Amino acid sequence: MVHCPWHWPVRRVIGGGGGYYRLCWIGRAAFGKATGGTPALGFAGAVGVGRRFAYRSRRLFRAHSPEHIRAETWDCDGRTWRAVLHVSAIQNAQGGCVMDIRFDGLSLTLRGRSILQKVSGHLQRGKVTAILGANGAGKSSLLSCLAGLRTPDSGMIFLNDQPLTSMPSQVRARRIGLLPQQADIHWEINVRALVALGRLAHQGRWGKSAADDAAIVKAMKQTDCLQFADRKALRLSGGEQARVLLARVLAGEPDWVLADEPIANLDPAHQMDAVSCLKNVARGGAGVVLVLHDLTQAARIADHVIIMKAGRIQAAGTCAQVLTHDQLAEAFGVTVHIDSDAQGAPIITPIRRA
Repeated sequence: MVHCPWHWPVRRVIGGGGGYYRLCWIGRAAFGKATGGTPALGFAGAVGVGRRFAYRSRRLFRAHSPEHIRAETWDCDGRTWRAVLHVSAIQNAQGGCVMDIRFDGLSLTLRGRSILQKVSGHLQRGKVTAILGANGAGKSSLLSCLAGLRTPDSGMIFLNDQPLTSMPSQVRARRIGLLPQQADIHWEINVRALVALGRLAHQGRWGKSAADDAAIVKAMKQTDCLQFADRKALRLSGGEQARVLLARVLAGEPDWVLADEPIANLDPAHQMDAVSCLKNVARGGAGVVLVLHDLTQAARIADHVIIMKAGRIQAAGTCAQVLTHDQLAEAFGVTVHIDSDAQGAPIITPIRRA
């Protein structure tokens, strides 16, 4: 079998849609009865799709290869004790559209007010999407629908072509991490324990694993809050709490990070750190969707921009396509000056009401 480097073990509950592929030697059939076929790919040939859940108590490993930027999930078949590879790993290796989010015709009414009106779009993993718009444009409501916290009155949301509503809640919690706009801390808990809550969806009957501890420490380092890991979260400043809550989301290592105004309460230095962190998360293969009001930060971080107005998508595309004088004047009612700094990074400054 082609050599595949193995790394630290991760214990995780396995299930949900998609099924698993059994592994075999290159060019040979898988052991046991095969129910389907797929060509050999990368570091292992995989044939025979099985939909048996792996035993929750078995060790699960992550395998890395030069062909993959992001780790893929491996396990053993609970009945036959043979290696299986999740379908999403196969699709990713074949260059397929893995865990993209598509939403079609979303409409939402709250307290008699139309919040979203037939909103449709497509979000890709590996990219940062910024959602912009004036107050009340529907940005936060759209983010809540995409996270599965609100059910739209009509329309559908698909995660890798699977309806979000049909996805088990624990599977959805592993796939999507949400940082809401109002993410207050209401009880006495230390920072490390609060960040650890982001790992709950990954834990099985045996509780927290070494991999969970590693993910928690990594998230605190990413958000520069490791130095107060043992302090009470309620005794931190607002900006420090915001970093801790972002760390809780990152600790879950989700396929999608949805964050509503994640840099609003941060000082300039930590704003830059948070932006850099989120860009790195996207480079690692996850999808990042941010609701922002800072036009300059949006222009610097986003690969894809959505502008909303009155519950509809006014414009969507690259920064160059969307962040124009006309589009911004229509969305925000202001005249802007668009310039760049010495390094060529964009600067968008509102000048006056249009």
